[in-house]
Amino acid sequence: MLHRSPKRMAAIALLLACLVISLTTVTFAASAPTIQIQNPMVEGIRSPLRIASDSMGGVYVSDSLAKGVLKYDAVGHLTQIVKTAAPPQGVAVASGGTLLVGQGTYVSMYSATGQEIGKLGAGEGQFKMADGIAVDDDGSIYVVDCLDNSVQIFNAAGNFVKKFGSFGTTPGKFSTPSGIAFEKVSKQVAVVDTRTGRIQFFDKTGTYVRTIGSFGTSPLRFTAPQGISFEYSSGSTPVLRRMYVVDTFQSTVQAIDPAATPVFLSYIGTYGSGNGKLMVPSDVLFDQASGRLLVVNGFGNVSVYGVDGGGVSVAVDLIPPALTINPVISPFMSPTLDLSGTVEAGARLAIATGGTTTVGAISFPTPTTWQTTLSGFASGGTTITVTARDAANNATTQSVTVSYLQSGPMLTMEPLPTFTADTFQQLSGLVDPGSVVTVTNATTGASAKALVFGNTWSYRLPLAAGANSITVKAEQSMSAATTVSAKTTLDAIPPALTVSALADGSYTSGQVQNIQVMVTDANLDVVTLNGQQIAPVNNSYSTAVTLKPGPNVIMAAAVDLAGNVTTDIRTIIYDGTRPVVSFTTPAEGTYVTSDHVAVSGTVDETAVVTVAGLPARMDGTSWSADVPLVPGMNTIDVVAVDLAGNVGSVKRTVTYDTDSPALVVSAPSQDVVTNRPTFGFAGSVTDPSPVTLTAEVDGTPVAVTVTDGSFTLAATFANEGSHAVTFAATDAAGNVSRVTRTVIYDGTAPALTLDAVTTPYPSVLTGTVEAGAAVTVEDRNGSAGTVTVSGEKWNAALEVGAYDAASLAVRATDVAGNSTVRSLVVNVPDGDLNGDGAVTVHDVILALRMFTRQMVPKANQLAHGDIGPLYQGKAKPNGVIDLVDAILIMRKALGMPSW
Repeated sequence: MLHRSPKRMAAIALLLACLVISLTTVTFAASAPTIQIQNPMVEGIRSPLRIASDSMGGVYVSDSLAKGVLKYDAVGHLTQIVKTAAPPQGVAVASGGTLLVGQGTYVSMYSATGQEIGKLGAGEGQFKMADGIAVDDDGSIYVVDCLDNSVQIFNAAGNFVKKFGSFGTTPGKFSTPSGIAFEKVSKQVAVVDTRTGRIQFFDKTGTYVRTIGSFGTSPLRFTAPQGISFEYSSGSTPVLRRMYVVDTFQSTVQAIDPAATPVFLSYIGTYGSGNGKLMVPSDVLFDQASGRLLVVNGFGNVSVYGVDGGGVSVAVDLIPPALTINPVISPFMSPTLDLSGTVEAGARLAIATGGTTTVGAISFPTPTTWQTTLSGFASGGTTITVTARDAANNATTQSVTVSYLQSGPMLTMEPLPTFTADTFQQLSGLVDPGSVVTVTNATTGASAKALVFGNTWSYRLPLAAGANSITVKAEQSMSAATTVSAKTTLDAIPPALTVSALADGSYTSGQVQNIQVMVTDANLDVVTLNGQQIAPVNNSYSTAVTLKPGPNVIMAAAVDLAGNVTTDIRTIIYDGTRPVVSFTTPAEGTYVTSDHVAVSGTVDETAVVTVAGLPARMDGTSWSADVPLVPGMNTIDVVAVDLAGNVGSVKRTVTYDTDSPALVVSAPSQDVVTNRPTFGFAGSVTDPSPVTLTAEVDGTPVAVTVTDGSFTLAATFANEGSHAVTFAATDAAGNVSRVTRTVIYDGTAPALTLDAVTTPYPSVLTGTVEAGAAVTVEDRNGSAGTVTVSGEKWNAALEVGAYDAASLAVRATDVAGNSTVRSLVVNVPDGDLNGDGAVTVHDVILALRMFTRQMVPKANQLAHGDIGPLYQGKAKPNGVIDLVDAILIMRKALGMPSW
């Protein structure tokens, strides 16, 4: 049975680290630091690794998930992101301000603007794994190669000088070195040797000097040291006071007096996720200017500790305060103007306008918002300047130019007729004297100045046929414009009028006569017969008149809204002694689809009968004829002349109609898919003749409601699938129109799968979906990723940190609107690399072998062992098994808090 001692497992584990450290000797006994936990640095941070600073108080944090180096000002505000081609690791700032960033097999050099300007030495391939970087007082650059167990030295220009170190555990040799730093008092280079738990010091040529620390868990012992930083006394001749060493495995920082005989002073931080606690920290930096200790925390932030009363208050504030002015409406006519915006809390505001403008009291509804009211504007433009000053007297100035206009002149316009037949319209109205009046017809685009006389104006405006949109604008110097508008429609075309009645001057023995009228006009008003209005039926007019003996004047008139009139006047003479002619067929007002019609009838005495001007076929007193028709309304006149020469007349109105009814199904306007078992239809049907409308669903008649030519139908489908809904409209002539809509009823939600992930913060989601369905990734704020669908497979790319993991879900929506939602299933890696159901030293050994590339992890081993880097204290696999994974697995194997 294997005995698992914590010390043995700790010795086996930890094969890597890559950061920075330095040291010196001191001449006095240092005291334990007094620590005050301050607010952490979190802006933009996702998975921080290393930290460095420059001479201006700027702080640089390499972040693999941010894919670059984050730069912060002295008070912790994110000011710049330097993007890198590969995941960044070690970071340092050269003496000339050049940023140095380790990226695996090379170290890149970046200018202050973030542009890559070169690579150290031979560039890519110079290192097996570049990690910690340090710069000495001469500008020389030192880079730890953690896989090569060495340190490479470059001059200030970036040219290779020499390399020192090799694998081993004796003084001067390395076993997975990580951090490195330059100690400026002793002028020595300190290298963190992670696997042996010690910090080794070398002179600037690489000659070994001494060692502080050894492997273990007590003071001055380290399980997995990763970074180091030094604190100096103030004054012209600085003295080394303390050194700080971060231990990744122990999740703490040791404060040490680095005297000839080192003295442990205190622990800073313990394992946990709260502010001031640490979770797999990877680097440490003492900010000499502010007296702060900055620790790169695996929980996803930089923990900040004030040392001996230090803090951001000692930093020089060089940042101007934030200031904005909310948008204002300009030009404006109100005598006052409200001005508001945002400002950095605590800043002082001053507002200047010049001229006669008065600035009211400045108030602050909230610490970061301001407002005031300005008055006394002179006509024209005014520039308003707002200045904010913070406590350090840094100033920010914003300005806005506004234009004040006096209210516009008085302007009226006489009402225009809605419709007119006059191609010119006389416009007129009142206006303030001295105004310029412009008349514009938007329909024609014509614009011209009106005649202004005193306080009146006038203009004769030409109109275009149809609707005219007219705008009249009045302006004076330094005033707003006043506008009035109107619309009028020019209609100079009289209605088209057709009357079916006996011809003018006809004699008839029929006292009751049918009169049919057809009128075409876009703006029709009324149709009258002998002064009495006729109501339309299916867009046609039919009425009867009773004749009195003798001449009867029949006058039909059509009047449109513009006043255009069309009349039809004829005289019909009623004489009951005249031959009586009657029709057998067709009936009055018949509609036919043929271009001719057979007519027949009788006459009450011997007479000569003509039909439509041609002799009829006679059979005794019966007559008949075939009459050709023209499309539309036809009047068929039948005239009988008896032996005494008396004339009698009668007529029939027959409409030749070959056009099917106009049948429109407007809702839905096309074939559709729905998830509702009952679906509504709507539409309209029009025809000059009466129309009958029927409907069928899958061949079964259903009731349809028709009102004034509009119809509705609610169809219910018993089963899912395709259904044909057909509407048929039949007019009086027998013409039929049919419209069919195919409705696919689908009430079943689409199939959707979501593959399990290994972290609550995935960057990629995959799964399958029913063909044709759309896939979206959502959180409580809306869309949360970019989805690609290929056949029945889908994948989504997500940006970690840009979504709410607690509400993340995937939705599939088919064309019918049905949706299926799947929530994340997270299979968190458990560290069991060998699959024996427990996390033991064997899993730690496997993780270390994979980290040092002695073996390649299989897919199932990645699923169990790829844990870090941690994101907000939870697993965030990065596709490899590295040192962080080995440390986390070791903590779990030892029964310590992990992930």
